[in-house]
This record gives sequence, structure tokens and C-alpha cells, in this order.
Amino acid sequence: MVKFVKNRIDDIIKRGMLSNKTVLELGCVGMGSDDEYGGVNWIHGRAAKVAKRIVGLDLNKKGIEKLKKLGYNVKQQNIEVPFNLKEKFDVVLIEEVLEHLNNVGIAFENIRRHLKKDGLLIITTPNAHSISFFLQRLIRNEISGVSITDHVLWYDENTLKTMLKRNNFKVEEIWYVHPLPIKNTIKSRIIQFVFKFFPDQVGRNLCCAARKLD
Repeated sequence: MVKFVKNRIDDIIKRGMLSNKTVLELGCVGMGSDDEYGGVNWIHGRAAKVAKRIVGLDLNKKGIEKLKKLGYNVKQQNIEVPFNLKEKFDVVLIEEVLEHLNNVGIAFENIRRHLKKDGLLIITTPNAHSISFFLQRLIRNEISGVSITDHVLWYDENTLKTMLKRNNFKVEEIWYVHPLPIKNTIKSRIIQFVFKFFPDQVGRNLCCAARKLD
């Protein structure tokens, strides 16, 4: 079995979107061993290294308590109910969260409340048109993964753009990300080679940067 790093945060950091910025991350604990503290896909720790200041929110009480003990500025918070931290940020980062939410509208109200004027919203979400999801469905007739079974929504570029427009955001950039194998093995090199033949639009993750409008 080939283990992958989703490398979403790599692209965001390379674009300089978090550098020397105040950042609010929604969903900072992660889900599953690879996506949580110490895992290859854990986002909050990587973001904290480049951000000027970062605050993390998550519904996972146990995970928040663990991160607090490790010195991270985090808080347990359900983003599907109205809340106010009485602080505004340069960037709101919400990775792999939207697809889990029942009350997306309330979540966007909270996001806008905590973004500065012209603040940047960065979203990543599984791509509804991903080739990997299509092949899983075709071959095994199911899409598996520690968090996939908890999804209630699937987004593609058009639906995400519509959602952002309705919530008064202007899309600045949309891009797609293929996962990368962690180890350089023959099998992993074959997988990377095959990925090169597919267009970006069928990448596993859809990523977006959008600017808050007044």
C-alpha cells in the first residue's frame, strides 16, 4: 500500500498566503492519525511556522485539550452556531471542513465576522470530480477513507464559486492538488507518472482563495 501526503498546505505556503499574516484556522485538530498532530497531513503546525499569529478552532474537545497542552492557541468551538472571538484576522483557513457541515450559511457568517476588510478566505475540499474517487467507485463501488464517510456535501469548482458569490466573496484563484506518495518507491513513482496524464481538474483536492467584499 502506498501512503500519501495530501500536500495542500505546501501549495498554500508556497503561494505566500499565510506568511506574516494573522490566521484563524477552522478545523485545526484534523481527523484521523495522518491529519492530526504528528501526522504527515496535519495542517495547523505547518501553518503556525509561517503565520505571524494563528488561532485554531475545532469541535473536537479532546483534540483541543491536547493541542493546548502542547502550547498552541486553540479553542473548542462549533462553527455551525454564531460566535464572536472579538478579533479580526488577515486570513481564515478552512481545510477539509465545508464538506462536513450541515449549516454552511452560518459558518460563512462566522467567517465574515472574523475577517478584516479585504481579508482572504482559503478553502480546500475534496474535489467531486476527482479521478481517485471515480476509480474507487468504479472498481470497489465505494469511496473509503477515515473522514469520507462523514461527508454530507461534495463541491466542484462551479458550486464552490456559487457558494462564495452568495456569501459576498470574490474568487482570486482556484487550483487542484494531487496527493504525493510519502516514500520514493517503484510503485509510488508509477502512480506519480500516471497522475501526470490527468488534467488538474480531476485532482483529489479543490483549493480556493477568495477575497472578502464589503
